[in-house]
Amino acid sequence: MNSLLLIFIELKKSHGRIEHAYRHNLKDNKKTVPQLFCYNAPIILPNGAQAKVGSMTAGWEHFADWKRINAEDETGVISLETLIRGVCEKNRLMDLVENFTWFEDAKGGLVKITVKNHQFLGVNNAVDGAMSSKRS
Repeated sequence: MNSLLLIFIELKKSHGRIEHAYRHNLKDNKKTVPQLFCYNAPIILPNGAQAKVGSMTAGWEHFADWKRINAEDETGVISLETLIRGVCEKNRLMDLVENFTWFEDAKGGLVKITVKNHQFLGVNNAVDGAMSSKRS
């Protein structure tokens, strides 16, 4: 393989339940082609009306909506477009991989953890604010 799969997307039909994508498709893929998930950061599960993001070891309850792109005070919109623009834009994706994905030893083995939308925006906005006040 000469590339890394950083993003995994399991698309469902517009009337399909995205929980089905998690409970069946994703679990089947992790069993049959586990090498796809070695370097994976976010897993995106959309169906057109909904879209959730989580990590390869996250339980369903930890898959979350990505409602905002730039700031916590934006009007939240649950859509695949918002999630793609908020997570997959090159600089945001690299930030998510480098600064907001970590590993933790837990009962049952190593788990990969990634942040939710409000955590990503909150930390980045706090850092930007601190850097701005430092320059003043």
